[in-house]
Amino acid sequence: MALSHDQRTINKLREWMFDPLKWVREVMGETPTFQQEAALKEWGLLIRAKVKSAKGALLTDEEKPYKDKLGMSIQSGHDSGKSHFAAWIGMHMHTCFPYSKVRVTAPAGPQIESVLWPEFHKLIRTSEFLKAHVTHRATKIYWTEEGGAEWFIEPRTIQRNSSPEEQAEVLGGLHERYMVIMADEASNVPDPVFAPSEAGMGGVCNLMLLIFNPTRSHGYALESQSKNRKHWVCQHWDCEDLAKTNPVFAPNMAADQRRLEEKYGRESNYYRIRVKGLPPLAAPDVLFPWDWVMDATEREVEI
Repeated sequence: MALSHDQRTINKLREWMFDPLKWVREVMGETPTFQQEAALKEWGLLIRAKVKSAKGALLTDEEKPYKDKLGMSIQSGHDSGKSHFAAWIGMHMHTCFPYSKVRVTAPAGPQIESVLWPEFHKLIRTSEFLKAHVTHRATKIYWTEEGGAEWFIEPRTIQRNSSPEEQAEVLGGLHERYMVIMADEASNVPDPVFAPSEAGMGGVCNLMLLIFNPTRSHGYALESQSKNRKHWVCQHWDCEDLAKTNPVFAPNMAADQRRLEEKYGRESNYYRIRVKGLPPLAAPDVLFPWDWVMDATEREVEI
């Protein structure tokens, strides 16, 4: 850590390194949902397994399954707190690991600018520790003492009409001992974007985080929960379960779910995706599959 830190702060940072749940509670003063808490514990195991493996340390039986994982994939319903969770993960890496890099991306610029980037700002604004050590700018968040040259969080936007080669450059070219690459609404991120990441995760602790509402039934993010599942720590956040357990916003969430069930039907794709956090099903009496419709709504057409 920076040499100006007192020994007490350094000891605390070392304590938080492998315990992101404790970091959230002590640095942010927040209480995660049961789904977020479970994911934070899993993320801590990922970090510990990666770091210990890189240093040649003996892994416990609990840690061994995590050492070769690419990262974590979270398939979730709407309004489950997944973007806030992603901000926790990015900021935890940024504050606890020296000269770390965090790169965040999403299907379009507004998703980062209006959803994920403000979550980072909210963390800094509400934590005295972060306000003392971290600077937030429109295009970069960085460790203040280092000036942002080597130790930072940065957004990268994707142009959907760009070529596969151009898309592959979005997450390419970033290498560091400690690094997190995260994709918000990952089910809508074009597959070529992820290709360089898988080939460049050779640092001490390099991890990917995919968070998404499963609006499609195919693609890189969905495959992380299915045929490529063995390479990921997989989480499924069902908002029905969340509404039953969270005392803060459960009443409103449950009311919204009842309204959606009445309007669209419990077996509809809309309810599956928005509430249950499950990918759409192809109905036999549908002319245009859900995936086609979603692609059409997001496709940019030059006139």
